[in-house]
Amino acid sequence: MRSRWLVLAAVVAAAAVLAFAGLGDHRGERVLFVGDSITEQSENELAFGLRAAGWEPTVEGHAGSGVVGARAGVDWSQRLSDLVQVVQPDVAVVELGTNDKDASAEDVARGIDAIMEPLRGVRRVLWANVQRGFLTAITALVVNEQLLQATVRWPNLEVLDMGSHFGDHPEWLIDGLHLNDAGKAEFGVLVIRALDRPPSRVGGLSPV
Repeated sequence: MRSRWLVLAAVVAAAAVLAFAGLGDHRGERVLFVGDSITEQSENELAFGLRAAGWEPTVEGHAGSGVVGARAGVDWSQRLSDLVQVVQPDVAVVELGTNDKDASAEDVARGIDAIMEPLRGVRRVLWANVQRGFLTAITALVVNEQLLQATVRWPNLEVLDMGSHFGDHPEWLIDGLHLNDAGKAEFGVLVIRALDRPPSRVGGLSPV
């Protein structure tokens, strides 16, 4: 319990620093955040930190879900169609792709487009790419390349370089992939800072 409060305090502190610097005050702008187990396990931290930074967050994660098809029973294209109608987000954050280890590049590209279609009218979409650790190295090669290519087709899409940010920090992970308390705090700070920076079209990668 104490570690959970420390995580929340770290995320809120980062949000406070951004607000003091003239960032982080979004006057109730809505952010929709979706993802797999990494998001699901961090839902409270992400929502708490985003709210502290001024956003009205909706965070939804489903373990085992992915870009292609309806993994773990979740068709994100359909689910996002429903969520966008209800939430009407100003911005969106997507953290998907880790579970698409058997998918071809073509299938991943189609899956990305299917997910982006209901987000077409959202002014800015940040998509966290796949970590490049030993569990997901091959998946990352395919998914991350397809995400970069998708930024050409979708001008509102940016790639948030989670892979590089977490790559040299095994101390943020519990099994080489999922986040411990420190990792959850870092994930929240990474997203909040990326949202507070101007959109980046340099290589499709948001600065970290």
